[in-house]
Amino acid sequence: WLPWPPAHERHHVAAQRADPTSVLHLHRRLLALRRRSTALRIGAQQVPDVHDDVLAVHRWLPEPSAAPAGAAANEDRRARLILTSTATTTLELQLPESLAGPWQVELSSEAGREGRAFTGEIGANQALVLVAEDR
Repeated sequence: WLPWPPAHERHHVAAQRADPTSVLHLHRRLLALRRRSTALRIGAQQVPDVHDDVLAVHRWLPEPSAAPAGAAANEDRRARLILTSTATTTLELQLPESLAGPWQVELSSEAGREGRAFTGEIGANQALVLVAEDR
């Protein structure tokens, strides 16, 4: 048999359920966000170049006036920008002009960032889902 992994107490299901900052809760929030967002489910996508250590995926609905078949009138149709950093340090991003924003942090792999304006900073090994702010 293999030895128990280090820190196994933090990774079992009961501990994950009890911790609102756990990977389990992060994935549940991400799945709920995908269900709410038409752009994340069926929108167009582009992979813009923002930094060598960041994968960015922009999702949006090309025609805001045309609702997809079966879409509810009150469904969230705002654009999203997904950022995933593989950097070992915090980065300051300069988004392309076409993605200048303003953006708000809707979901973060780091506690305490959600609901704030996106300032261009992404932490080491951090993932963010940004939502276009209403203009």
